[in-house]
Amino acid sequence: MYHAHPLSPSRSVRVAACALLLLICSVSTAFSSSAPPDRVTNGDIPDHGIETVVLEERWRRGSEDDDLFFGLIIAALADDDGKVYLLDAQLNEVIVLDRDGGLVSTLGRKGEGPGEFSNVGALTWMPDATLGVVQRFPGRIVKLALDGTPAGNVLPADPVGGGRDILNGARVSGDVLILCGAHLTRDGDTQLRRWFLSSYDENATPVVNYLASDVVFASTDRRVREIDSDFVGNGRWDVLRDGGVVAAPQRDRYALMLYGPDGTPLLEITRPAEPPQRPQDMLDEMEARYKASGRYTRMGIEQEFSPYNPMIQQIDARDNGEIWILPTEGTRPQTEGVFQVWDVFTETGTWDRQVAISGPGDSERDQLFLMNDGRALLVSGFQNALDAMRGQSSDDESNTDDAEPMEVILYEIR
Repeated sequence: MYHAHPLSPSRSVRVAACALLLLICSVSTAFSSSAPPDRVTNGDIPDHGIETVVLEERWRRGSEDDDLFFGLIIAALADDDGKVYLLDAQLNEVIVLDRDGGLVSTLGRKGEGPGEFSNVGALTWMPDATLGVVQRFPGRIVKLALDGTPAGNVLPADPVGGGRDILNGARVSGDVLILCGAHLTRDGDTQLRRWFLSSYDENATPVVNYLASDVVFASTDRRVREIDSDFVGNGRWDVLRDGGVVAAPQRDRYALMLYGPDGTPLLEITRPAEPPQRPQDMLDEMEARYKASGRYTRMGIEQEFSPYNPMIQQIDARDNGEIWILPTEGTRPQTEGVFQVWDVFTETGTWDRQVAISGPGDSERDQLFLMNDGRALLVSGFQNALDAMRGQSSDDESNTDDAEPMEVILYEIR
Protein backbone atom coordinates (compact mmCIF):
# COMPACT_ATOMS: atom_id res chain seq x y z
CA MET A 1 0.00 0.00 0.00
CA TYR A 2 2.55 2.58 1.09
CA HIS A 3 5.27 3.42 -1.40
CA ALA A 4 8.43 4.84 0.10
CA HIS A 5 9.84 8.04 -1.31
CA PRO A 6 12.29 10.75 -0.16
CA LEU A 7 11.14 13.19 2.51
CA SER A 8 11.15 16.27 0.32
CA PRO A 9 9.19 19.51 0.82
CA SER A 10 8.20 19.34 -2.85
CA ARG A 11 6.07 16.24 -2.31
CA SER A 12 3.22 15.11 -0.07
CA VAL A 13 4.71 12.52 2.23
CA ARG A 14 3.35 9.91 4.57
CA VAL A 15 4.94 9.71 7.98
CA ALA A 16 2.83 6.94 9.47
CA ALA A 17 5.38 5.78 12.03
CA CYS A 18 5.68 9.22 13.64
CA ALA A 19 1.94 9.69 13.91
CA LEU A 20 1.49 6.24 15.33
CA LEU A 21 4.12 6.84 17.99
CA LEU A 22 2.65 10.21 19.00
CA LEU A 23 -0.87 8.88 19.27
CA ILE A 24 0.15 5.75 21.13
CA CYS A 25 1.97 7.83 23.74
CA SER A 26 -0.92 10.26 24.22
CA VAL A 27 -3.94 7.99 23.83
CA SER A 28 -3.24 4.29 24.31
CA THR A 29 -0.26 2.03 25.00
CA ALA A 30 -2.00 -1.11 23.72
CA PHE A 31 0.13 -1.40 20.56
CA SER A 32 3.47 -1.19 22.32
CA SER A 33 2.65 -3.92 24.82
CA SER A 34 0.83 -6.38 22.57
CA ALA A 35 2.16 -9.50 20.87
CA PRO A 36 1.97 -9.82 17.08
CA PRO A 37 -1.56 -10.64 15.92
CA ASP A 38 -2.62 -14.13 14.90
CA ARG A 39 -2.99 -14.64 11.15
CA VAL A 40 -5.48 -16.60 9.07
CA THR A 41 -4.53 -17.08 5.42
CA ASN A 42 -7.48 -18.32 3.37
CA GLY A 43 -7.39 -20.16 0.06
CA ASP A 44 -8.66 -19.17 -3.36
CA ILE A 45 -12.28 -20.18 -2.75
CA PRO A 46 -14.60 -19.99 0.27
CA ASP A 47 -15.42 -23.09 2.29
CA HIS A 48 -19.12 -23.12 1.38
CA GLY A 49 -19.21 -21.73 -2.14
CA ILE A 50 -21.63 -19.02 -3.19
CA GLU A 51 -25.12 -18.26 -1.88
CA THR A 52 -27.59 -16.21 -3.90
CA VAL A 53 -30.12 -13.91 -2.24
CA VAL A 54 -32.87 -12.01 -4.04
CA LEU A 55 -34.05 -8.41 -3.57
CA GLU A 56 -37.86 -8.19 -3.34
CA GLU A 57 -39.22 -4.66 -3.70
CA ARG A 58 -41.43 -3.29 -0.94
CA TRP A 59 -41.73 0.38 -1.90
CA ARG A 60 -40.09 3.15 -3.90
CA ARG A 61 -40.06 6.92 -3.65
CA GLY A 62 -38.79 9.78 -5.80
CA SER A 63 -40.11 8.81 -9.23
CA GLU A 64 -41.26 11.46 -11.73
CA ASP A 65 -44.88 11.32 -10.55
CA ASP A 66 -43.93 11.41 -6.84
CA ASP A 67 -44.17 14.64 -4.83
CA LEU A 68 -41.08 13.63 -2.83
CA PHE A 69 -37.77 14.84 -4.30
CA PHE A 70 -34.28 13.66 -3.39
CA GLY A 71 -31.03 15.51 -4.04
CA LEU A 72 -28.23 13.07 -3.17
CA ILE A 73 -28.86 10.29 -0.65
CA ILE A 74 -25.53 9.21 0.83
CA ALA A 75 -26.50 7.31 4.01
CA ALA A 76 -29.41 5.32 5.40
CA LEU A 77 -30.37 3.91 8.81
CA ALA A 78 -33.41 2.07 10.16
CA ASP A 79 -34.92 2.14 13.64
CA ASP A 80 -36.67 -0.62 15.61
CA ASP A 81 -40.07 0.39 14.18
CA GLY A 82 -38.89 -0.03 10.60
CA LYS A 83 -38.68 3.69 9.85
CA VAL A 84 -35.89 4.68 7.45
CA TYR A 85 -33.67 7.75 7.92
CA LEU A 86 -32.07 9.07 4.73
CA LEU A 87 -29.27 11.64 4.75
CA ASP A 88 -29.46 13.99 1.76
CA ALA A 89 -26.11 15.69 1.11
CA GLN A 90 -27.55 18.13 -1.42
CA LEU A 91 -30.64 19.24 0.50
CA ASN A 92 -28.85 19.04 3.87
CA GLU A 93 -31.63 17.27 5.71
CA VAL A 94 -32.59 13.87 7.08
CA ILE A 95 -35.73 12.45 5.45
CA VAL A 96 -37.74 10.06 7.64
CA LEU A 97 -39.99 7.48 5.94
CA ASP A 98 -42.22 4.94 7.65
CA ARG A 99 -42.14 1.17 7.10
CA ASP A 100 -44.32 1.54 4.00
CA GLY A 101 -42.38 4.46 2.53
CA GLY A 102 -44.69 7.23 3.70
CA LEU A 103 -43.11 10.56 4.59
CA VAL A 104 -42.97 11.07 8.36
CA SER A 105 -40.82 14.19 8.67
CA THR A 106 -37.61 15.93 7.71
CA LEU A 107 -34.95 16.68 10.33
CA GLY A 108 -32.28 19.37 10.35
CA ARG A 109 -31.40 21.95 7.74
CA LYS A 110 -28.43 23.73 6.21
CA GLY A 111 -26.62 26.19 8.43
CA GLU A 112 -24.28 26.60 11.37
CA GLY A 113 -26.77 26.97 14.21
CA PRO A 114 -28.24 24.36 16.56
CA GLY A 115 -29.45 21.32 14.63
CA GLU A 116 -27.98 22.68 11.39
CA PHE A 117 -25.22 21.29 9.21
CA SER A 118 -23.59 21.30 5.78
CA ASN A 119 -21.01 19.27 3.87
CA VAL A 120 -22.36 16.06 5.43
CA GLY A 121 -20.81 12.64 5.02
CA ALA A 122 -22.42 10.01 7.26
CA LEU A 123 -25.24 9.17 9.66
CA THR A 124 -25.10 7.22 12.93
CA TRP A 125 -27.07 6.41 16.04
CA MET A 126 -25.49 8.05 19.09
CA PRO A 127 -24.99 6.46 22.53
CA ASP A 128 -27.82 8.63 23.95
CA ALA A 129 -30.25 7.36 21.23
CA THR A 130 -30.17 10.60 19.27
CA LEU A 131 -29.39 10.70 15.57
CA GLY A 132 -25.90 11.90 14.66
CA VAL A 133 -25.26 13.73 11.39
CA VAL A 134 -21.57 13.64 10.55
CA GLN A 135 -20.35 16.91 9.05
CA ARG A 136 -17.13 16.46 7.11
CA PHE A 137 -15.59 19.92 7.57
CA PRO A 138 -15.31 21.54 9.91
CA GLY A 139 -15.60 18.13 11.51
CA ARG A 140 -18.38 17.69 14.03
CA ILE A 141 -21.40 15.52 14.74
CA VAL A 142 -24.71 17.34 14.94
CA LYS A 143 -27.10 15.49 17.24
CA LEU A 144 -30.85 15.51 16.65
CA ALA A 145 -33.66 14.11 18.74
CA LEU A 146 -36.02 12.01 16.65
CA ASP A 147 -38.58 14.83 16.67
CA GLY A 148 -35.94 17.11 15.14
CA THR A 149 -35.02 19.00 18.32
CA PRO A 150 -31.34 20.00 18.35
CA ALA A 151 -29.45 17.88 20.90
CA GLY A 152 -25.98 19.43 20.81
CA ASN A 153 -22.76 18.81 18.92
CA VAL A 154 -19.81 16.48 19.33
CA LEU A 155 -16.45 18.12 18.60
CA PRO A 156 -13.60 15.59 18.71
CA ALA A 157 -10.44 16.74 20.46
CA ASP A 158 -6.94 16.35 19.02
CA PRO A 159 -4.69 14.77 21.69
CA VAL A 160 -1.51 16.08 20.07
CA GLY A 161 -1.71 19.53 18.53
CA GLY A 162 -5.23 20.92 18.36
CA GLY A 163 -6.33 22.25 14.99
CA ARG A 164 -9.48 21.74 12.96
CA ASP A 165 -10.94 18.41 12.00
CA ILE A 166 -12.21 16.43 9.06
CA LEU A 167 -14.69 13.66 9.89
CA ASN A 168 -15.39 10.83 7.45
CA GLY A 169 -17.37 8.37 9.51
CA ALA A 170 -18.76 7.41 12.92
CA ARG A 171 -20.02 4.25 14.59
CA VAL A 172 -21.26 3.49 18.10
CA SER A 173 -20.52 0.55 20.39
CA GLY A 174 -22.46 0.82 23.64
CA ASP A 175 -21.41 4.11 25.24
CA VAL A 176 -18.32 4.43 23.04
CA LEU A 177 -18.16 6.57 19.91
CA ILE A 178 -15.66 5.52 17.24
CA LEU A 179 -14.66 8.16 14.71
CA CYS A 180 -12.61 8.25 11.54
CA GLY A 181 -11.17 11.48 10.21
CA ALA A 182 -8.17 13.77 10.28
CA HIS A 183 -6.81 16.53 12.51
CA LEU A 184 -5.47 19.49 10.54
CA THR A 185 -2.67 21.70 11.82
CA ARG A 186 -0.46 24.23 10.07
CA ASP A 187 3.14 25.21 10.65
CA GLY A 188 4.15 28.07 8.40
CA ASP A 189 3.76 26.92 4.81
CA THR A 190 3.24 23.27 5.79
CA GLN A 191 -0.03 21.56 6.65
CA LEU A 192 -0.09 18.34 8.67
CA ARG A 193 -3.08 16.05 8.15
CA ARG A 194 -3.12 13.44 10.92
CA TRP A 195 -5.56 10.68 9.94
CA PHE A 196 -7.07 8.69 12.79
CA LEU A 197 -9.46 5.87 13.62
CA SER A 198 -10.09 6.23 17.34
CA SER A 199 -12.63 5.68 20.09
CA TYR A 200 -13.93 8.61 22.15
CA ASP A 201 -15.64 8.91 25.52
CA GLU A 202 -18.78 10.90 26.34
CA ASN A 203 -16.69 14.09 26.56
CA ALA A 204 -15.37 13.61 23.00
CA THR A 205 -11.91 12.86 24.37
CA PRO A 206 -9.93 10.16 22.53
CA VAL A 207 -9.48 6.91 24.45
CA VAL A 208 -8.02 4.30 22.09
CA ASN A 209 -6.33 4.75 18.74
CA TYR A 210 -6.69 1.91 16.24
CA LEU A 211 -5.03 3.41 13.18
CA ALA A 212 -3.09 6.58 12.45
CA SER A 213 -1.21 8.08 9.55
CA ASP A 214 0.29 11.48 8.81
CA VAL A 215 0.37 13.30 5.49
CA VAL A 216 2.38 16.51 5.14
CA PHE A 217 1.48 19.06 2.46
CA ALA A 218 3.87 21.89 1.60
CA SER A 219 2.56 25.05 -0.03
CA THR A 220 5.08 24.48 -2.81
CA ASP A 221 3.54 21.12 -3.72
CA ARG A 222 2.01 21.22 -7.16
CA ARG A 223 1.49 17.50 -7.62
CA VAL A 224 -0.02 15.04 -5.14
CA ARG A 225 -0.53 11.30 -5.30
CA GLU A 226 -3.85 9.68 -4.53
CA ILE A 227 -2.16 6.78 -2.78
CA ASP A 228 -0.34 9.05 -0.32
CA SER A 229 -3.62 10.32 1.13
CA ASP A 230 -5.31 6.92 1.36
CA PHE A 231 -6.98 5.99 4.64
CA VAL A 232 -9.88 3.76 5.65
CA GLY A 233 -12.47 6.55 5.29
CA ASN A 234 -16.09 5.67 6.05
CA GLY A 235 -16.21 2.33 4.24
CA ARG A 236 -13.17 0.24 5.08
CA TRP A 237 -13.91 -0.29 8.78
CA ASP A 238 -16.71 -1.23 11.15
CA VAL A 239 -17.39 -2.05 14.80
CA LEU A 240 -17.42 -5.70 15.90
CA ARG A 241 -20.05 -7.10 18.22
CA ASP A 242 -17.53 -7.28 21.11
CA GLY A 243 -16.79 -3.56 20.79
CA GLY A 244 -13.58 -4.01 18.82
CA VAL A 245 -12.91 -2.79 15.31
CA VAL A 246 -12.27 -4.45 11.96
CA ALA A 247 -10.46 -2.44 9.29
CA ALA A 248 -8.76 -2.84 5.92
CA PRO A 249 -5.76 -0.52 6.36
CA GLN A 250 -3.94 -1.46 3.17
CA ARG A 251 -5.40 -0.12 -0.05
CA ASP A 252 -3.85 -2.61 -2.45
CA ARG A 253 -3.93 -5.78 -0.34
CA TYR A 254 -6.85 -7.98 0.66
CA ALA A 255 -6.15 -7.94 4.39
CA LEU A 256 -8.42 -7.31 7.37
CA MET A 257 -7.15 -6.45 10.85
CA LEU A 258 -9.30 -7.14 13.89
CA TYR A 259 -8.60 -5.01 16.97
CA GLY A 260 -9.80 -5.57 20.51
CA PRO A 261 -11.74 -2.82 22.29
CA ASP A 262 -8.44 -1.70 23.88
CA GLY A 263 -6.82 -1.25 20.47
CA THR A 264 -4.75 -4.43 20.50
CA PRO A 265 -4.33 -5.95 17.02
CA LEU A 266 -5.67 -9.49 17.50
CA LEU A 267 -6.11 -11.13 14.11
CA GLU A 268 -5.15 -10.53 10.48
CA ILE A 269 -7.34 -12.18 7.83
CA THR A 270 -6.21 -12.48 4.22
CA ARG A 271 -7.23 -14.16 1.01
CA PRO A 272 -5.54 -14.22 -2.40
CA ALA A 273 -6.56 -11.34 -4.68
CA GLU A 274 -4.99 -9.05 -7.24
CA PRO A 275 -5.51 -5.27 -7.09
CA PRO A 276 -8.35 -4.38 -9.49
CA GLN A 277 -6.95 -2.34 -12.37
CA ARG A 278 -8.78 0.78 -13.43
CA PRO A 279 -9.67 0.86 -17.13
CA GLN A 280 -8.30 3.81 -19.05
CA ASP A 281 -11.73 5.36 -19.58
CA MET A 282 -12.21 5.42 -15.81
CA LEU A 283 -8.85 7.10 -15.28
CA ASP A 284 -9.70 9.63 -17.99
CA GLU A 285 -13.03 10.42 -16.32
CA MET A 286 -11.38 10.79 -12.90
CA GLU A 287 -8.83 13.15 -14.40
CA ALA A 288 -11.58 15.21 -16.05
CA ARG A 289 -13.54 15.45 -12.80
CA TYR A 290 -10.49 16.54 -10.88
CA LYS A 291 -9.58 19.20 -13.41
CA ALA A 292 -13.07 20.66 -12.99
CA SER A 293 -12.44 21.08 -9.25
CA GLY A 294 -11.28 24.25 -7.54
CA ARG A 295 -8.13 22.56 -6.33
CA TYR A 296 -6.98 22.40 -9.95
CA THR A 297 -8.66 25.44 -11.49
CA ARG A 298 -7.78 27.85 -8.65
CA MET A 299 -4.62 26.35 -7.18
CA GLY A 300 -3.08 24.54 -10.13
CA ILE A 301 -2.35 21.35 -8.15
CA GLU A 302 -1.99 18.21 -10.24
CA GLN A 303 -3.35 14.87 -9.02
CA GLU A 304 -1.72 11.53 -9.78
CA PHE A 305 -4.32 8.76 -9.65
CA SER A 306 -3.47 5.17 -8.86
CA PRO A 307 -3.87 2.72 -11.76
CA TYR A 308 -5.71 0.43 -9.31
CA ASN A 309 -8.97 0.69 -7.40
CA PRO A 310 -8.87 -0.02 -3.65
CA MET A 311 -9.05 -3.76 -3.00
CA ILE A 312 -11.98 -3.39 -0.56
CA GLN A 313 -14.91 -0.98 -0.84
CA GLN A 314 -17.06 -1.74 2.21
CA ILE A 315 -16.98 -3.63 5.52
CA ASP A 316 -20.17 -4.64 7.32
CA ALA A 317 -19.73 -6.36 10.71
CA ARG A 318 -22.93 -8.21 11.62
CA ASP A 319 -24.52 -8.84 15.01
CA ASN A 320 -24.07 -12.62 14.51
CA GLY A 321 -20.29 -12.17 14.32
CA GLU A 322 -19.98 -12.51 10.55
CA ILE A 323 -17.84 -9.98 8.70
CA TRP A 324 -19.18 -9.06 5.26
CA ILE A 325 -16.69 -7.60 2.80
CA LEU A 326 -17.52 -5.92 -0.50
CA PRO A 327 -14.37 -6.09 -2.66
CA THR A 328 -14.14 -3.86 -5.71
CA GLU A 329 -14.38 -6.95 -7.90
CA GLY A 330 -17.72 -7.69 -6.21
CA THR A 331 -19.17 -4.40 -7.46
CA ARG A 332 -18.72 -5.52 -11.07
CA PRO A 333 -20.23 -9.00 -11.15
CA GLN A 334 -20.00 -10.98 -14.37
CA THR A 335 -23.29 -12.83 -13.88
CA GLU A 336 -26.40 -11.25 -15.43
CA GLY A 337 -28.94 -10.12 -12.82
CA VAL A 338 -26.39 -10.05 -9.97
CA PHE A 339 -25.89 -6.60 -8.47
CA GLN A 340 -23.06 -7.31 -6.02
CA VAL A 341 -21.03 -10.21 -4.63
CA TRP A 342 -19.90 -10.04 -0.99
CA ASP A 343 -17.29 -12.17 0.79
CA VAL A 344 -18.40 -13.46 4.20
CA PHE A 345 -15.87 -14.33 6.92
CA THR A 346 -16.40 -15.84 10.35
CA GLU A 347 -15.16 -13.89 13.35
CA THR A 348 -12.34 -16.44 13.65
CA GLY A 349 -11.12 -15.50 10.16
CA THR A 350 -12.39 -18.29 7.91
CA TRP A 351 -13.68 -17.31 4.45
CA ASP A 352 -17.03 -19.03 4.80
CA ARG A 353 -18.91 -18.15 1.59
CA GLN A 354 -19.77 -15.54 -0.98
CA VAL A 355 -23.20 -13.93 -1.15
CA ALA A 356 -24.47 -12.84 -4.56
CA ILE A 357 -27.20 -10.19 -4.32
CA SER A 358 -29.59 -10.63 -7.23
CA GLY A 359 -31.73 -7.68 -8.24
CA PRO A 360 -32.22 -4.78 -10.65
CA GLY A 361 -29.99 -1.77 -11.01
CA ASP A 362 -26.69 -0.59 -12.41
CA SER A 363 -23.95 -1.71 -10.04
CA GLU A 364 -21.56 0.99 -11.30
CA ARG A 365 -23.94 3.98 -11.03
CA ASP A 366 -26.49 3.00 -8.35
CA GLN A 367 -25.76 2.71 -4.63
CA LEU A 368 -26.94 -0.18 -2.45
CA PHE A 369 -27.13 0.13 1.35
CA LEU A 370 -27.46 -3.00 3.48
CA MET A 371 -29.62 -1.71 6.32
CA ASN A 372 -28.96 -2.44 9.98
CA ASP A 373 -32.34 -4.23 10.20
CA GLY A 374 -31.62 -6.76 7.43
CA ARG A 375 -33.32 -4.91 4.58
CA ALA A 376 -31.61 -3.27 1.61
CA LEU A 377 -32.08 0.17 0.12
CA LEU A 378 -31.14 1.02 -3.45
CA VAL A 379 -30.44 4.61 -4.52
CA SER A 380 -30.88 4.67 -8.28
CA GLY A 381 -28.98 7.30 -10.24
CA PHE A 382 -26.56 7.85 -7.37
CA GLN A 383 -23.51 8.54 -9.53
CA ASN A 384 -25.49 10.82 -11.85
CA ALA A 385 -26.65 12.89 -8.89
CA LEU A 386 -23.15 12.98 -7.43
CA ASP A 387 -21.73 14.23 -10.74
CA ALA A 388 -24.47 16.85 -11.02
CA MET A 389 -23.85 18.08 -7.47
CA ARG A 390 -20.16 18.46 -8.26
CA GLY A 391 -21.04 20.37 -11.41
CA GLN A 392 -19.40 17.73 -13.54
CA SER A 393 -20.50 15.71 -16.52
CA SER A 394 -19.30 12.82 -18.59
CA ASP A 395 -19.83 11.56 -22.10
CA ASP A 396 -22.00 8.76 -20.79
CA GLU A 397 -25.58 9.17 -22.06
CA SER A 398 -26.82 8.08 -18.64
CA ASN A 399 -25.32 11.21 -17.13
CA THR A 400 -27.17 13.94 -19.02
CA ASP A 401 -29.70 16.59 -18.10
CA ASP A 402 -32.41 14.16 -19.27
CA ALA A 403 -31.45 11.58 -16.64
CA GLU A 404 -34.33 10.26 -14.56
CA PRO A 405 -34.74 11.62 -11.01
CA MET A 406 -33.12 9.80 -8.12
CA GLU A 407 -35.29 7.04 -6.71
CA VAL A 408 -35.02 5.28 -3.37
CA ILE A 409 -36.22 1.67 -3.41
CA LEU A 410 -36.55 -0.52 -0.31
CA TYR A 411 -36.15 -4.28 -0.59
CA GLU A 412 -36.51 -7.31 1.61
CA ILE A 413 -33.61 -9.71 1.22
CA ARG A 414 -34.80 -13.24 0.51
